[in-house]
Amino acid sequence: MPPKKKFNRERRERRAELRQQRLGQTFNHVISLGSTCLLARHLQNKGLRMAKFPFDWMFSTPYLVRHALSDNFKTFLDPKQYSRTSTGGRNVGTHHKVYRLMQDTKGRKVLCPHHQLWTGAQTAKVDRDSYRRAVQRLRTVLTTTSRTLFVLLVTLRSTEALEAARDDSWSPTGRGKCPLPEHGGPELCSRAEILRLFKLLQEKCAGPFHFDVVYLVTPRAQATKHGSVRSRASCVLKKNGRKGRSLKISEVYCKGDNTGLVFQEEADMLAFHNILTECGYRRFALSQEDGSKKNGDAEAIKRPRERGAQESVKVDFKRPQSLKRRLQFVQKNPKVQGSSAHQRYEKYKKAKTLEEFLDLGGWKGDFHNDRAHGFLSLR
Repeated sequence: MPPKKKFNRERRERRAELRQQRLGQTFNHVISLGSTCLLARHLQNKGLRMAKFPFDWMFSTPYLVRHALSDNFKTFLDPKQYSRTSTGGRNVGTHHKVYRLMQDTKGRKVLCPHHQLWTGAQTAKVDRDSYRRAVQRLRTVLTTTSRTLFVLLVTLRSTEALEAARDDSWSPTGRGKCPLPEHGGPELCSRAEILRLFKLLQEKCAGPFHFDVVYLVTPRAQATKHGSVRSRASCVLKKNGRKGRSLKISEVYCKGDNTGLVFQEEADMLAFHNILTECGYRRFALSQEDGSKKNGDAEAIKRPRERGAQESVKVDFKRPQSLKRRLQFVQKNPKVQGSSAHQRYEKYKKAKTLEEFLDLGGWKGDFHNDRAHGFLSLR
């Protein structure tokens, strides 16, 4: 065989081997970094969200995440920064005096649309304690040596936002690592800001991790002189750091928009999920959350436990036979009192079958989470 052909074959084999090693990595934690509740809801529905983390149910940007990590969440947890704001209708969210300037739009006034954190709110104590535990949980994960998958999902709804997201040279003006910007804007989600956040994660995280950033380009942002973009998904940047740290930035050209909680088109959801799981090559052995509290500290993170006979049984929600499967829930509600999960559990804990569980308002994420924690048993 000629030397050139032999060299090319060896190089292809080496690349294939490295790709299998990369895709075969097992992740023990999947952490959402925002930028809306869409990502947390998707992870929960797919059974990849085992605990609450700070950026799950809030509007965030890479700049906001970098600021929170830089000052160790002091500004994030400061109760003096919270105030009440109306999000339309009866819904009332939480406004943050500092982080309102770190949003991807200038007019957004709400930070946490599903929590009431301001002083005097009915659920202020419960929600604040929940966020303190979430912050402590993230700090614990950052100190472990297990492999972590960080995911950031950004929706782009205009051509200006798409151009700003592709900017590699944007930098904030002012003193300090994260100076307070004058107003929010899509530049806070730029590629340059993603690289700064990746650099900070390498400093904060003790173990190996992969950072997936996905830009959802809506049809409105795809409008150009030559028509809409036809491609579905593409990788625009890959970068490897030290000690098993890596970054990947992708763009998904969507057929429709999203509501901030769900995709309007199933094809968009599948395209994003393929990126999240590397088309099924990624493996997940997610750590479990310990519900016990010691001296007021947050819940500890346990190592992945071995799957028992109950966990090895697969349940397909799409098959009619699976809907008739009998199950039994623990009648004492183990969820945090005052949370939405606690309210849902009170309703569906009476269910005797999987079909009754769904009819009573249970989510797929609730099923997988309760099953992993031993709150339900299959018959």
